[in-house]
Amino acid sequence: LNLWQALGDGATFTKRRDDTNLELSAFVFAYADVSSSSFVTYALRVNGAETDIVITDIVNANGNDNIYLSGVLTGLPAGTHTVQIFARPSSVPISSVRIDMNSPVLIKEVY
Repeated sequence: LNLWQALGDGATFTKRRDDTNLELSAFVFAYADVSSSSFVTYALRVNGAETDIVITDIVNANGNDNIYLSGVLTGLPAGTHTVQIFARPSSVPISSVRIDMNSPVLIKEVY
């Protein structure tokens, strides 16, 4: 328990310049198959690397919720990258946590 795991394959994008930042945001429909309330922490990661774009949510028994993650990522070089949603539940197996794979992740390169 308490290990981060990717939820789905993520989305691939191309960053055009080294000297720009990225604005990342995701509006995610999440579901946790749990018998009692639990905490689940969600994060956006780029190329599997940690970012500061993290939110912890209280999930009620067999509950679902809309999660919004957003932030600015600096220092990423130009090139092809993958953004993914990761989760870490506090007291349940990661297999109990799912997201709608059609949830959008918006990526904006800021000049």
